[in-house]
Amino acid sequence: MATLTPAEYRSMVKPKHKYGAIRTEYNGAWYDSKAEAAYAAELDMMKRIGVVKDWWRQVPFVLHAVSSDGGFRTAIGKYIVDFKILGADDTVTYCDVKGVATPLFKWKKKHAEAEYGVKIVLVKR
Repeated sequence: MATLTPAEYRSMVKPKHKYGAIRTEYNGAWYDSKAEAAYAAELDMMKRIGVVKDWWRQVPFVLHAVSSDGGFRTAIGKYIVDFKILGADDTVTYCDVKGVATPLFKWKKKHAEAEYGVKIVLVKR
């Protein structure tokens, strides 16, 4: 019997998501979970009936740290929100679809809201 290298074994075994999310395809795009794909389908329906003008997925926010004297900013990470939605009344809403709101998610959400002056809505599924 032949011995497998670690790389060969990893290529054969499908890794499971830490929180049980299943990558799902919807309308030609891959989403990190079934809940995200279902929300994208809801957004498409809302777009068809005129509640939403348009929407975008995977919108990045670069997170920065500011020196104590406020003199410089340095990038410390990135937060990617699941959806940016343009409503029929031209309001912009940012939504993140989560089954589990982890402490890291909560921190990044607060940081992005404070730095960019936006409100990020958590869609629990």
